[in-house]
Amino acid sequence: MFGTQIVVRRGGRDEAEKPFWISFADLMTALMVLFLVVMGVALLAVTKNVTEKEKREEQHRKDIELILDRFQATAKRYNGIKIDRDRHVIDFGDRARFAFGKSNLAPEQEAVLRQFVPEILTLANGDLGKRILKRVVVEGYLHDRNREIRDSRPGPAWVDTAIENRQLFNEAPCTPYVSQLLRGDESHIDRICEQLQIGKESWFLRQLVLTQVEGATKLGDDEFVSLLPRLLGLLARNEVLRDRGTILVLDRYARVSGSPLHPRLRDHAVTWWGNPWLPSNATRWGGVAPAARTMVSDWLKLEFIETFFTKLAEDGLADRRRMEFWKRYVKSIDDIEFALGSTARNSREPDLVALRKKMKGLTRELDASGANNAFIMTMGKLVAVEFSGLGNAFYGYDASRSLPFNTSQTLKLGKDERNSLKRSNRMLWLKHGDGIHGWNRWEDMFEATLRESFQIVPSVDTSRASVRTQAANERAKPTSFTPQRENARSSQNRTQTHESYSHVALKRFAATHGLQIDDRTAVGGNLWVRGDEDDGHIGQVLADWGFHAKPGKGWWK
Repeated sequence: MFGTQIVVRRGGRDEAEKPFWISFADLMTALMVLFLVVMGVALLAVTKNVTEKEKREEQHRKDIELILDRFQATAKRYNGIKIDRDRHVIDFGDRARFAFGKSNLAPEQEAVLRQFVPEILTLANGDLGKRILKRVVVEGYLHDRNREIRDSRPGPAWVDTAIENRQLFNEAPCTPYVSQLLRGDESHIDRICEQLQIGKESWFLRQLVLTQVEGATKLGDDEFVSLLPRLLGLLARNEVLRDRGTILVLDRYARVSGSPLHPRLRDHAVTWWGNPWLPSNATRWGGVAPAARTMVSDWLKLEFIETFFTKLAEDGLADRRRMEFWKRYVKSIDDIEFALGSTARNSREPDLVALRKKMKGLTRELDASGANNAFIMTMGKLVAVEFSGLGNAFYGYDASRSLPFNTSQTLKLGKDERNSLKRSNRMLWLKHGDGIHGWNRWEDMFEATLRESFQIVPSVDTSRASVRTQAANERAKPTSFTPQRENARSSQNRTQTHESYSHVALKRFAATHGLQIDDRTAVGGNLWVRGDEDDGHIGQVLADWGFHAKPGKGWWK
């Protein structure tokens, strides 16, 4: 029989033994080559930057030499006028020197100057001149020959003024008058301006302002701070020097011991440059030292915290306990946003209009009627949300994850509503109520939670220690209310002055004394007030308003 022979061809032994992955040595060689390429590119970039800088500097030197060549070529046509290339000075010599006892130049001198000066100005106003020349200063003669302008004959009053104030013609003309001006004595300067006919737009008066600021910054803390109102007034009237002067003042105040809040300095800087921590204002604040910028940022955050818990509070009822609590964390707050309800957003009240202007770039739209507003703080990994309404809890979200709301869109207040600030997936939910979870005061509970969960601590130390009840059996013990009744009885012997009962009055009273209102009347229940039951004054006021005390529960009516 004939069969078909099947031959299976096998690869060579060397093919089977070839590894699929490259060897370790080849891998290291490839990485080394890649490293050398990256380093070479980086070195080329650095070398290129250095080379370009050197080229610009060299071109600038060439341009200076070129403009001096043109000045020199022009000066050669006028006998007596020289160019000092080392000092960058045009020396007119006798061509611009008044004769002794004379106030007019000779005709030939006038003719030379009338021809030479326009030629120099033409060169200065050309493309090269505009690129090189920063300013032209005329100086020298009167400082060295000040007394020669007087002769034996009676002269005009300006001559005596010029001789008496010889320092006006040197390189620091304003320095001798600083101490007088800082004391508020402007009589000497007024006389100089009148006699020498110095106009209000003169560079001299602008330089006087800056010299006063510079002089004040060299004084001690107390004297400098006492002069701040005057300095800020000067800068407010001089827009040209306001940037430079404000930088000097802020940097100096940041070195004042403790750098206490200065509202006028804060408002001056924020009005002129805007919010210091907004990226859009980074260029305006760029010249200020980091310490001074941080100082103003903290001041502004303090003002915003106070404003939210007072002016933007529900029904105008100031919540001072929440305000004082968050003020202690001002240095931990990285960013602030305000979600404003319809009232705060649209009100034409002067205070709210001014407030919205100061909050520019920080306000967001909140779809809520009335006085409902929200205060959003970013503190490291925590996004904290407080609400203006007294009965709202505190919400905390993880900043390292995607937030359940977008502040660039209209925000809501409904529970788990789309883009709502109140979401079930929050990290923290804390109520502003005393006696919760074994804590005597809600502030202590908040502080412990922020410290333990986020390592956020108050920047202002407090002398009182956090007090927490120790054991469950102690909390279960009945509380004696005899002291309260005694306090209530003793308080009847004193004249108590409080407003008549109303719901608004109750809210105001609760906010002042840290009480919590629990209104269950809508479902057929009672109106409860919960808080410090040991305070006799609170019990007396509520009793006068018709409330009844229930030990361990609070007051009801």
